[in-house]
Amino acid sequence: MKTYTVHAPVAVLFLLFHALVFSGHTCEAQQEASRMFRRYSTKDGLLSNSIYSLNRSKNGTWWIGTGGGLQRFDGYTFEPWNEVADTAGVKINASQNVYEDSRGNVWVFNFSEHHVIPAGLRRLTPVRTDSLSNIPETQSYPVPVLEDSLRLWCFETSKGFFGFNKRTLLLDTLVPVAFKSESVVLPTVSTLESVAWVSVDYEDSSYVVRFKPGEKIRRYTLAGSRYGRVKGVIQLNAHDVLFISTRYTAICDERDVRTPVTMLSTENIPGNFIRGLPYARLHVNNPGGVLFPGEQGLYEYVPDKKILRPYSTVAYPQINLSRQLMFALHEDQRGNIWIGRDASDGLLIYYPGKLSFEFLHAPRQYFNLVYSLAVTDDGRVIAANFQKGLNIFDKTGTWKKHIPLPNAENGLSPSIRAINRLNSEQYLMKSLFDKLMVLDVSNDKITDLSAFMPGYVTRYRNVFDANIYPVRENEAHFTHGKYILSVQYAKPGYRVAVIDSLNDGGIINSITYSREGKRIIGTSQGIYQKDGHWKLFSETRSFGVKFITTDSAGNIWATGPGGICRIGSNYDVKFYTESNGLLNEFVYGILFDDSGNAWYSSNRGLGCIRPDGSISFFTEADGLQGDEFDTQSFWKDSTGKLYFGGINGITAFYPRNVLKTLNTGEVLLSAVQVNGLAYPEEGRADDLKKLTLPHDQNSLTFNFAFTNLSDAAYNVYQVRLAGHDKQWVNLKNLHTIRYLLTPGDYTLYVKGSSDGNTWSKELTLPITIHPAWWQTAMFKWAVGILIMTAFGFGAWYFNKIKTQELLRQLQLEQEMQRERERISRDLHDHIGAYSTALLANADSLEQQVQGDKMRATVSYLKENSRHILSALRETIWLLNTRNLTVSGFYEGFINYSSNILRNHEGIEIEFHDDIVRNVQLQPTTAIQLLRILQEVIQNIIKHAHAGKIRCELTCSTELRIVVADDGRGFMPDTTPPGNGLRNMRERAAEAGFRLDLISSAGAGTKVIVSGIV
Repeated sequence: MKTYTVHAPVAVLFLLFHALVFSGHTCEAQQEASRMFRRYSTKDGLLSNSIYSLNRSKNGTWWIGTGGGLQRFDGYTFEPWNEVADTAGVKINASQNVYEDSRGNVWVFNFSEHHVIPAGLRRLTPVRTDSLSNIPETQSYPVPVLEDSLRLWCFETSKGFFGFNKRTLLLDTLVPVAFKSESVVLPTVSTLESVAWVSVDYEDSSYVVRFKPGEKIRRYTLAGSRYGRVKGVIQLNAHDVLFISTRYTAICDERDVRTPVTMLSTENIPGNFIRGLPYARLHVNNPGGVLFPGEQGLYEYVPDKKILRPYSTVAYPQINLSRQLMFALHEDQRGNIWIGRDASDGLLIYYPGKLSFEFLHAPRQYFNLVYSLAVTDDGRVIAANFQKGLNIFDKTGTWKKHIPLPNAENGLSPSIRAINRLNSEQYLMKSLFDKLMVLDVSNDKITDLSAFMPGYVTRYRNVFDANIYPVRENEAHFTHGKYILSVQYAKPGYRVAVIDSLNDGGIINSITYSREGKRIIGTSQGIYQKDGHWKLFSETRSFGVKFITTDSAGNIWATGPGGICRIGSNYDVKFYTESNGLLNEFVYGILFDDSGNAWYSSNRGLGCIRPDGSISFFTEADGLQGDEFDTQSFWKDSTGKLYFGGINGITAFYPRNVLKTLNTGEVLLSAVQVNGLAYPEEGRADDLKKLTLPHDQNSLTFNFAFTNLSDAAYNVYQVRLAGHDKQWVNLKNLHTIRYLLTPGDYTLYVKGSSDGNTWSKELTLPITIHPAWWQTAMFKWAVGILIMTAFGFGAWYFNKIKTQELLRQLQLEQEMQRERERISRDLHDHIGAYSTALLANADSLEQQVQGDKMRATVSYLKENSRHILSALRETIWLLNTRNLTVSGFYEGFINYSSNILRNHEGIEIEFHDDIVRNVQLQPTTAIQLLRILQEVIQNIIKHAHAGKIRCELTCSTELRIVVADDGRGFMPDTTPPGNGLRNMRERAAEAGFRLDLISSAGAGTKVIVSGIV
């Protein structure tokens, strides 16, 4: 019988684990899991997808031991430290255990060799034994246990506790503990307040050791027949330990772990796999608790209730978190759980904080982009989707039903662009074109009012930004084109009438009313107020409005593609843009919570403007349905809960639950370059306290990292170089800044934030650029004023030309990056949206047409639409990917080729690579190379009649890609070149590469692309 206590909501999650595995909603579960987990792999820069150890450094970054060596992660880059050269040319091929001690020394332990990187250096040194100590060599790799003021203590099963001197960097002490010498197993280690517990389990018995430097070792031998196999002993406080075995899990007295005090479970939670048990002490969520892996997932000890329960990750069965695949488990300062696994899937980060946001979504066949939504008085949610009707959720957020919409328009199902309340049972709905309907939520009946719309009004087609404003019970106003209309309900029918219009000033997109009852509209050309006649707020003339509303204080708030415009009660106008705090300027709508905070939805998450003017932001990394939301897709219910709909579903939350005080984190220098070269040559950039350079080393580049690593892509920075900058420089989407300095004294100040509101303390770095010898006072006095003036003029002119050239290069680099981001954003927001709509239209059309020929035509249209989307995603990926390496590019090509060939049975493909230098590729180069390789694969499929394809990539000083097939081949000399081959050669030339083609009849074809990188 199960004896551990589980709360009801968690029990439901645990049952849901089994239900989801065999249900038809695997796709939804995978989507949910992807929101809760962030996965890093070799595509992101890991040397290997096998993670053996995680250790947080003293500055907040992470040391990661992988199957490919040692790396450091600052939130942006997985920096390789596996080959930090010394005189011996040492290289770490794998990192089983890595630990940074209190002095900043980094210890790396493997099965047969151990290394240390001394504090402040980038120099790898083998660990040696003190010549005065008679200490035997270790037979397996040591596991760090604890450290005292002088030593790092590690445990090794064949010998005992080894002491590594943090000052001399020598192995100088051994405290022997005898275990079975004929076998080596992986121990479990836990530490609290300089006390360590080590457990080693064998089939017949287990050993538990309590170790504290300077005290006598306490050792227990526990028979397997009574205790099972002991998997871990974790100190909870000064008196209690958590005892975990295959027989039971219990709380025991620290003085005798053999007798349970409180039994938590009699299940075999840990399982029988012979491997150390990683665990995490919890300080943020469930402070004082312990998290550890079991046979089927993670388990959590709750100290205030003294219970053991399955951790919330059991709701995501597609992420296998069983202990036999897990090596490392840690909680960071924001409460995120970092998971290192030997499962070929890299580093996982689980975000418990995302549970502050609810996620509403329906089965995929009924659900896509949420165009508009409303919440009934009893808490039911009505979500209208693009061409997929209505979805109804109950007040718990559970999907209940789908309601199709009648009366297609333009041959397609109507897309409801706005919903709002007409009365307690009826909700008015306005479509993308000219459909006007009423939904009765008491019986889900839909009444079509489109016939009541005047003909001269409906001449305006494709009214993208419609809006409905409830005026009173049974009356609402709505917009269409240049008109404002009223809908009134009185039994037994409805009345629709035009009540106002705007002849000049663009299309009316939204409507609201002031506290005095004045009508206010937002248009494509600005904001107007009706005071006898329409009056434009002149400051808003170029501000296109998507939504407009008023707050309780009488302020007017308008949102649009240019940010947010706020008109105060005294008619003062203020704009919110990226320059003063918005994460993204394409803003859809705005709601106000009970504390006066203004919550807005954008193209990159949700934001909150507080009454004091400060701005916070929340993104997909915090648990939202996605980063992109939509117009008219937001609602505040009677309980104060806010709802925002977007491209993947609906985000719902109580503002008080998400406006938490976050750990501020710390800004550090992750990299410094002087004249394009890494600085210091052997030291670490984050250890720099002062920068002193000669006059000709004055081109400085600084990379920053923020140790609050929820999702570094959303970190923002403010930078000011005293002596150079007059004000703070805001960095968004960037963590790099470059300066070209003249001789003088400067001070660099940097602060960071992960939410746009809570800022870290300032990083401070004094910088001195010494003048050249000819610029000193001594030289001036010696040579004379006249000669010095002439020479100074020449030096000034030379430095000016050099400065201008470097500035031009810097501006060109920044302009190219901004242009790539703009193109990527435009492709996603415009072509991507229209392509998705085209695919949805073709899908709907396929269900309606008759006849094989017409169906074939529509099928061909769908296939072409998918090709457009696929090519678009590849282009956006290549444009957006920062630090795209050769290995990451090749993995992208492998994925493309594998996906294409799934539909062509009989063709085998194999891939080989030899990457000596994993260099970075420019996005333009990567795009050209990918298109060439895609053309080669397509030609083989269409023309070669091949049975096998072999792809080889080598990269040293030259990048060389060979694609060969065993098809029928052709004679290049006698076959005229087609457009495809000509295009490939042109693409190769534009990328600075050479394309060679080798083929003969019956002997297959080989295409070689090569170039210097």
